[in-house]
Amino acid sequence: MKILVAVDGSKPSLKAVQLLIDHADWYRSRPEVELVTVHLPVPKLPRMGAAVGKSQIERYYREEGEAMLAPAKRKLDAAGIPYQARILVGPVAETIVRHAAAKRRFCL
Repeated sequence: MKILVAVDGSKPSLKAVQLLIDHADWYRSRPEVELVTVHLPVPKLPRMGAAVGKSQIERYYREEGEAMLAPAKRKLDAAGIPYQARILVGPVAETIVRHAAAKRRFCL
């Protein structure tokens, strides 16, 4: 079974990760976990490209996303539960649903 867990580094999202860890033995086989964090897009401003390049914005998303994923990764690593982590950009709810629908195998 694949399980998608959206995290943002908050206490409630880490509680969801802990519940997954606490109940991992309920499944016949170890679940495939995908950690996802979603970052809202940086607003596009006139002539923004002259001051901030695409690579800088991508680095910003990556650094912020890794910071939001880090606590959940530490919990899963300590529990020995394998996972894949993804950083997505877009409107939060729509992006999570679109990502899960594209995979078609997630339990939300």
